[in-house]
Amino acid sequence: MDLSGTVNLSVQPNDAAEGFHSAETLRHFLPGTSELSKTGPSAFDFVVTKDAGMVSLRLPGTLTIEPEGDTYRFEAKARHLLGGTANLLLNIRFAPSESGAGTVMSYAGILAATGLAGRLLRDRAPVAQEMLAAKFEQVRRHLEVVYAGEPGEMYD
Repeated sequence: MDLSGTVNLSVQPNDAAEGFHSAETLRHFLPGTSELSKTGPSAFDFVVTKDAGMVSLRLPGTLTIEPEGDTYRFEAKARHLLGGTANLLLNIRFAPSESGAGTVMSYAGILAATGLAGRLLRDRAPVAQEMLAAKFEQVRRHLEVVYAGEPGEMYD
């Protein structure tokens, strides 16, 4: 499934790109009770937990974000023995806005899944783009608070 979008930020491109190497920023891409820990300069491990009736399913995975030409390669891979796999690969670009006072962050890539995760993705395909756009909007708000110095949130 192809995904793409654009988000305007009121922070500079270098700050936006730097923010994508922070666990606090990247947590916004995961569901609420997920765990995320930094394992290297551009690598993270995560566990997404999903309640399914009387049981909780835990989907472990890895996330990397690395420079690739004039974009950043954002790759999240998750695999569960029973649930299947889910892979999100995005190329993210942080370009100066026309006014020079902010950033135009654009992303394009693919989301693929197999097994139960693939079936769930097919069922939710019409809203996948909207869900990803909402996650990028959460990231925008977070980065603007962190780098613009708005009160209410701290950067660690």
